[in-house]
Amino acid sequence: MARKLRTGFELPFSQSSGNTLLTQPFTFYDDYVFKGLSTGLLAISASTKYPSFTGTPSKSLNCYIYNSSLARTQRSSRGCMFGTIPTQILMLDLSQFTSGIFGNYWYKGFFQTTSNYQRVLCLNDGTNDFQAYIEWDGADHILKISNNTSSSDLGGGATATLPSPLTATTWYNVSFSVTSSGVITVTVNGTSVTYSTGTAYSSFTHCGLCNLGYNPNTIDDLSLNDGSGASDNSTPNSIRAYSSLDLASLNTNSGFSAVGGTTPQANIRDGDNSTRASASADLSYLDFSLPTLSGTGMSETAANFTKIEAINIYGRQIEATKTSSLLKAKITDTVAVVNREENLTLPLTVGNDSVTMFDDGSSDWVLANLDSGDMDFRVTFDKP
Repeated sequence: MARKLRTGFELPFSQSSGNTLLTQPFTFYDDYVFKGLSTGLLAISASTKYPSFTGTPSKSLNCYIYNSSLARTQRSSRGCMFGTIPTQILMLDLSQFTSGIFGNYWYKGFFQTTSNYQRVLCLNDGTNDFQAYIEWDGADHILKISNNTSSSDLGGGATATLPSPLTATTWYNVSFSVTSSGVITVTVNGTSVTYSTGTAYSSFTHCGLCNLGYNPNTIDDLSLNDGSGASDNSTPNSIRAYSSLDLASLNTNSGFSAVGGTTPQANIRDGDNSTRASASADLSYLDFSLPTLSGTGMSETAANFTKIEAINIYGRQIEATKTSSLLKAKITDTVAVVNREENLTLPLTVGNDSVTMFDDGSSDWVLANLDSGDMDFRVTFDKP
């Protein structure tokens, strides 16, 4: 599958609690959010101009999802974004990406400070470390690709001055590609640089994204593809990911009870790990109607998008007391009469599994039907 990841980090948070941090070791987010595509976090200071990226990443370091009014994609005045404590590079597992790696994300934290090097892509091809980074020269932000092993900027088409300075508190789009033949292309806010490494992609051993830290060094709306397959095998478009379950209407509860908190519906969307919804009998289910796009508090409607790229189901705060059962998540387009169903791993007491349902381009959901509120979500304990 060419599509590997679509996430806006939109985990459940209480929308009445203001800006909220969910701080956990990276292992909490590893499979749950990044679907096993990351090798962990690599500590590299933003003041180091030409670092190596061949160190051993850690999955024990703390990072956070920030439910904040500062996020790029918001609804009801807040949304989620991802950062780390302290400054880290998010490293990717290249063994999970075939025939190239391609990405698109939004980043905030480009400072107008000298000796502060804001990396947007980091690579090692087995011999040389390469990076694409933003440098402030006192008047302009300059996008560069460098060979860190020789401590040299590569010049030519690998260097470009952005037409206007960036600000640290503004979200900017970043896209990148590393092709099967080792050609690197990076675009920041519409300005591009490119460089041919002369090394086949199969020789690359390490890949990392941007400098992450505490706000404003944060990332949002991340998409990743590889080069396999007949479609979606190049740089993905920008996405917007938003949370919908906490604004969904509960149609039916059959067999679920509240553990802590108040009701099963409130518990699975309050962002509190001490509360959950619990079921013990086969065929227990919760059935929801998803909100319209306007019902999420966002300004967008279907006209602002081209399609539903993916739907992520995060199995957080759902508990199964009969471990022989299967937990299934189903999305139904009630107008097109199209269903998609995926299994989640049991047990799910806090959040150890998630599934992504990608649109297959032909028979999945219709964007206009989501916009009009004609899509349902059901979580079911089914017989094995």
